[in-house]
Amino acid sequence: MQIKDLIMLFDSGSLKKARVVINPLGSGYNLLIDKYVLETQRGGYRVYKSIDAACESALKIGFKRVEVCL
Repeated sequence: MQIKDLIMLFDSGSLKKARVVINPLGSGYNLLIDKYVLETQRGGYRVYKSIDAACESALKIGFKRVEVCL
């Protein structure tokens, strides 16, 4: 899902938890929100270079807490 869709779901109360996890396919991190993974506009999963960048996206969606799983 893209960020605009996740913002709508968060505002409706459907999303509860955001997690930053290590990208299993290479370097970087993924942002998991409940059962959704943040995607790019052209398809594929969004890979962040840093934990801070992933946390900024979670904050943009509306989350105040983010769990980091290493």
